Amino acid sequence: MEPEPTTQESWQRGLTWRSLAIGLALVVVEAACGPNAIWGLASSEITWSYMPVVAVFPFFVVILLNVALKAMRRQWALRPAELVVIFGMAIVSAGTPLFLVGFLLALMGSPYYCASPENRWADLLHPYLPHWAFPSDANGAMRAFFEGLPQGAAVPWSEWW
Repeated sequence: MEPEPTTQESWQRGLTWRSLAIGLALVVVEAACGPNAIWGLASSEITWSYMPVVAVFPFFVVILLNVALKAMRRQWALRPAELVVIFGMAIVSAGTPLFLVGFLLALMGSPYYCASPENRWADLLHPYLPHWAFPSDANGAMRAFFEGLPQGAAVPWSEWW
């Protein structure tokens, strides 16, 4: 009988190329579907819970496919340690598109959008903002970011780059 693997050995058994590839695929699906569902389709907040739907549902699909694969060809099925790696990647990345990227972009545009004659940010704050860290407000790019582009207008990518 084979001895029980150590924690290090178990982790190494789960960290395979296929577990990383499937985990990365789930991360890409989450990054595309999470913000689109919330902002594009006005659905519920599928990334904001202790067990986010945007991570659990695709992982459930992986489990179902793994059960089917196990029934057809047992040696091709994912091992439990690989499933742990896949779920770990999915759950950690669930909030990234909204919390990290969405709020970061809003924070970068806020000094220009919220500037007013009363708070004098244009005089007191804007000269000290590093140009490499904040997009410029040329042609009202920050207003368009927060309020939407006028009909038929192109996205001002150059201001963000």
